[in-house]
Amino acid sequence: PFLPVAARAVRFFGAPTPRMWSHATLVSHDERGRTLDVAVHDESGACVVLVEGLRIRELDPSAATRGPGRLEDALHVVAWPVAAARRRLPRAVPPASWLVLEDDAGVGQALVDALQRRGDRCVRVTKGRALARIAEDRFELDPARPEDVHAIVEELRRGDRPACRGVVHLWSLDDAPPPPPDAEASVERLSAEAAALGAQQVHGTAVVLHTLRELAGQRWAESPRLWLATRGAQRLEEDPPSVTAAVSPSAAALWGLGRTIAQEHPDLFGAMIDLDATRAPEPSARALLRELVEPDGEPQIALRGDHRHVARLRRARALAAQERPWVCRPDASYLVTGGLGGLGLLVARGLVERGARRLVLMGRTALPPRHAWGSISPQSRAFAQVTAVRALEAQGVSVHLAAVDVGDAAQLAGFLQQFRAEGWPPIRGVVHLAGVLQDRILVRLDAAMLGAVVHAKVVGAWLLHRLLAGEALDFFVSSSSIAAVLGSAGQGNYAAANAFLGALAHHRRAAGLPAHAIDWGPWAEVGVASRDRGRLASRGIEGLEPDAPMLLWPHDALDGAGLQRHEISAMVLVSAPERVRQQVDVWRARRGAVGSRMQIAEVRCPGRLDREQLATFWRACARPRVLLRGDSGWTSEGAAWLRSLGANVEVQGRATQLSLI
Repeated sequence: PFLPVAARAVRFFGAPTPRMWSHATLVSHDERGRTLDVAVHDESGACVVLVEGLRIRELDPSAATRGPGRLEDALHVVAWPVAAARRRLPRAVPPASWLVLEDDAGVGQALVDALQRRGDRCVRVTKGRALARIAEDRFELDPARPEDVHAIVEELRRGDRPACRGVVHLWSLDDAPPPPPDAEASVERLSAEAAALGAQQVHGTAVVLHTLRELAGQRWAESPRLWLATRGAQRLEEDPPSVTAAVSPSAAALWGLGRTIAQEHPDLFGAMIDLDATRAPEPSARALLRELVEPDGEPQIALRGDHRHVARLRRARALAAQERPWVCRPDASYLVTGGLGGLGLLVARGLVERGARRLVLMGRTALPPRHAWGSISPQSRAFAQVTAVRALEAQGVSVHLAAVDVGDAAQLAGFLQQFRAEGWPPIRGVVHLAGVLQDRILVRLDAAMLGAVVHAKVVGAWLLHRLLAGEALDFFVSSSSIAAVLGSAGQGNYAAANAFLGALAHHRRAAGLPAHAIDWGPWAEVGVASRDRGRLASRGIEGLEPDAPMLLWPHDALDGAGLQRHEISAMVLVSAPERVRQQVDVWRARRGAVGSRMQIAEVRCPGRLDREQLATFWRACARPRVLLRGDSGWTSEGAAWLRSLGANVEVQGRATQLSLI
């Protein structure tokens, strides 16, 4: 048997008739499948439909139980092993200044006290409605006003203060715990919740961006570092479900943002530190203090009890055969947000293949009325969407098209109420794909760009979680992005919003509700991620095939998993290669070469590239893709030389280290 996976064009020349016949012409074939042109005729011989460039793949009869095959090599998770003990090196440290964005729970107060006992000086800032000096070195500011942050940084740079060593962001520690699932919550209450969540995400992120912009715009003898602290935002295996369920998932967005800061501004990035949600302020502050004054270069840290955990990207365990098959109920409905997008229609087809017979495809933009479908221009996006809907309905599937803004509580609640009143079968599965892109580098992101991404991804997911609390769902899948795990230069808002989805999945599961969040890599042919696949490909991340989602979800093994295709053959670092060996666990995934581990070598660059070392390493590798970081003097020289060898080189910003990835 063969499975159709794509078509270049579909043209309609007439209305379908009860009896038709088709003629297929083989255009080409290769190891990945065949390409056909298919003409469908009515009984008179007139062509009714012409499908050009139809791609089909041979379907292995065991595919339903074998699962994704090669894609399993691309499945990774973020693990949190306990870090090895650090050696304490005695060294004289001159007094320093710190900017502490202080929480209300007491961690900031305890941290400031500890820093001051060391002889350091702290400028303390709390949230307020306007910039105000409360006391010496104590201020309030409005997080939405960048000019307030500018004034604080200017205060920090006053000539009588010691050099600023860092900024510590603790405001996320005040995030309120989420309300319990409540199917009876009023629309007014949910609207207020949604507005508060959106504002919290935008303002919580905006103050970090304002601070980063100020730090990046100043000249420093030694760049201060930005440290982001959360409490319980990262889910570790040892965390009790009761704690995870009680922690707000909103703080997790800072981790997506922080990973992007590490890419765009490595010279200003300190680390992200997740505090133990069960610990009192004083021990939390002591543990945080050590990270600030004795950093070891770990960028992602979780503190639990007396243990220090560090983030590592690792291969996920292989899926057992019995875990893979799953089916949809023919007597249930399945909701797909972003349902008329490329990925949404792909998922819709996959749900039908798994047995679904009633789909709700939801999106903000309505299709033309059905009576006008025949007059839609074949060159329009609506024509492709209508064609896809008709193809689903031709298989006996009932498709409910819902023009709803999933981030609007009143619209979503009103739709669900009407949907139930009309007697449709209950919703038993949700796939949340809605999202928008507003790409900018971090120092140019504004509140509107943050809000647009947060509205669809974050607020939409939260409202689905709240409004479907009374439904007996079989699955609740959020489509996230590897941007949440790796960061993505130019997409800090997108990375932050996707990080929230992973935390929401953990929150739901801790509360006994079904949830999966999958951090997809770029799609080869569909979805918003496909637009950026050129940049990701230059980082060694290959596009996913269109059949990936239905092969891999929803399985317990995938909770918080990232799916990414890597074609990386080498990594070169100027320092700490052993830690990188521990951190990166990626296999080459080229056809015919799956399974060979990536190579890592060390190159030290005191002022110029050590060409002999690099050339030796180059000969041992197969044309690695290269990401080059360093100050402009030797990155430009190094990039030119590496390109002369045939490397795909990306030069990124200023940094104190050179990384060839």
